[in-house]
Amino acid sequence: MVANVLLRMGCESAEVEQLKDALKQYPDMAHLETHIPDHDSRLNAMRLLLAVAFADNALASEELDYIQRMASRLSINDTELDQLRQEALRMRAAWQS
Repeated sequence: MVANVLLRMGCESAEVEQLKDALKQYPDMAHLETHIPDHDSRLNAMRLLLAVAFADNALASEELDYIQRMASRLSINDTELDQLRQEALRMRAAWQS
């Protein structure tokens, strides 16, 4: 399911496979940035996180706090995060129509 969401969001199949491999190794969340070393892959990880967060058409304050912490750890700035959030909302609306 996650792979399909990523592909629908425009991720390359190689990136999806790379994420699958990383998740099989149960990455240490304390060093998440070492498991997702390049910025484009980090942006795609945040896209997935936002897609999951908006699955119920809402973003709870706890979800927002977690997303902001993950973005900070992955060196994703506030402008990028806001753009990703808006993108996730547009995609969610498109999927519902």
